[in-house]
Amino acid sequence: MISMDRNTSPVSPFTAEDFLRAARETPVQAYPQGQAERFKAAYAAYYELDPAGMELANGSDEWIQKVILTLGGQGVVFFAPDFGMYQQYCEDLGRAYYPVPARENLACKIADMQEVIARKRPSLAIISYPHNPTGAVYSADELENLAQSMAAQGGWLVIDECYVEFAAEYRRPRDANVIYLRTLSKVYGMAGLRLGIALGRGQAFQRICRVNHPYPVNSLVLNLAAGFFEDPGRVREFVDYQRASQTRLKEAFQKVADLVKVFPTQANYVLTGGPRAGELANFLAAQGFRGRTYGEDPLLAGYARYSVIRLEEYPALETALATWRNTCE
Repeated sequence: MISMDRNTSPVSPFTAEDFLRAARETPVQAYPQGQAERFKAAYAAYYELDPAGMELANGSDEWIQKVILTLGGQGVVFFAPDFGMYQQYCEDLGRAYYPVPARENLACKIADMQEVIARKRPSLAIISYPHNPTGAVYSADELENLAQSMAAQGGWLVIDECYVEFAAEYRRPRDANVIYLRTLSKVYGMAGLRLGIALGRGQAFQRICRVNHPYPVNSLVLNLAAGFFEDPGRVREFVDYQRASQTRLKEAFQKVADLVKVFPTQANYVLTGGPRAGELANFLAAQGFRGRTYGEDPLLAGYARYSVIRLEEYPALETALATWRNTCE
């Protein structure tokens, strides 16, 4: 069975030699201060960032939990649907939360969120970019307006940039009340390493860093990831592979776009909907391609999402889609 249900990379960026090299470089008897600085320097150099405005945690999920803990005391606003852990962590931590319902076809509107912000006055807004599960993006002006809406009442905006490397265009708001969360789990194929990055400045960033663990990521992981980012050509080649897979995925599902709704996407997945989306998901599963379905979820029942696969697997997927299409005629 080929997994298309996890939104992660179908390939690893590492060879066996990479693991051996990282093991040789790792003094496991020491705390990983030097390894953390090495990774920050490599990642910051690749993205032209200031490493002083960067902190690490055990996956971006841990950062989501920490920002809700430290900044969500007056409530948290997010879209419904969006990444399910936003609501889960609010419930776990006893934070009030205000889901902003999507409109028809799961369209999430920043103006709708601003209206809820004005009424409920939450201290934290959090959004995924591109949006999960549709793959839609927000304009730079919309993000800037959202940041200013939160700043006007002393609140903060967190942009969960989980799929940002797949987006065609993206410009961050420049406001000091914005924190950015990055992951290595998607485009970089390191979901198993659990390495999440927070970027920011000012009081809010200092607050979330104060509740971080002294050494949240182990030395071996840091050396492995640092070695990857210290080779920019290798990074670009790996990202190019992921984007090529993204293109093939979108092209494949466009061939059945007259039979199911295929959402425009700037992420590493395609969302499908409509009366026949479940039928297609069942057919593809029988052919060995397991997508993400949502069971009885009141917001997403009847939708199915498919993430990128290996390039050599697309001919079989395209054949399966063509076969299903023939059964519909």
